[in-house]
Amino acid sequence: MPPKRRNTPQSFAPAPTNAAYVDLLRFEERLKQVAEGLQRTRRRYEAFLYGLITLILLLAYTVFLNPSPYLYINYFYIGSLLICIVTLILFFTTGLYNDKIAYAHRYIPSANRSLRPLNIYFNASVQERSRSFLSFLLYPFPSFYAPAPPMGPTSPTTPPRSSSPTPRSPAKAVPLAPIPPSANPRGELIFNSKVTPAFRDGYERFRHNWAQRNDPWQRFALPSS
Repeated sequence: MPPKRRNTPQSFAPAPTNAAYVDLLRFEERLKQVAEGLQRTRRRYEAFLYGLITLILLLAYTVFLNPSPYLYINYFYIGSLLICIVTLILFFTTGLYNDKIAYAHRYIPSANRSLRPLNIYFNASVQERSRSFLSFLLYPFPSFYAPAPPMGPTSPTTPPRSSSPTPRSPAKAVPLAPIPPSANPRGELIFNSKVTPAFRDGYERFRHNWAQRNDPWQRFALPSS
């Protein structure tokens, strides 16, 4: 029986032309614009959610721990508390939280999973910051929103075959070095090792030269959807 051939990674060589660089630059800018728009929307709705939670806590304290001696004012506080609680429930049950806040955290990992067959990775990693108490309540599992793992072939090590019936140990993959944070605060596209260095270096030079110009994106401004 002939031995099986292993599939070795081959270099991908797109045409290093200015037209290809312009199209890729436009695509990268579109990714940044969508990500920035989602983050702005997320911050607005998070501010609304934080304010609503704070108002509920203040009204609950006023109703249960420090009730007003005036009956009608106390009824007003109770009614306001019920309205705020119903608003908070509707905020989650109608999908507003998932569409406006959670999706903003899932956008970049989802985009990177779609870009993986193209040997492209959108590096938008930033320095980790300490998580606040409200952030822990809203995002108790930060690994769910973590970016997709960087692309690159792993090198599994398998034990040598032997005729003895000893159990095999599971294959272990060599961990890849983590991708450093992007120098651009808006993020940037990086390429897999399958892309030829000539194309990668040419695109990085083209992007750097284009960024040095004044108002570099006005020529390629995309119509707002």
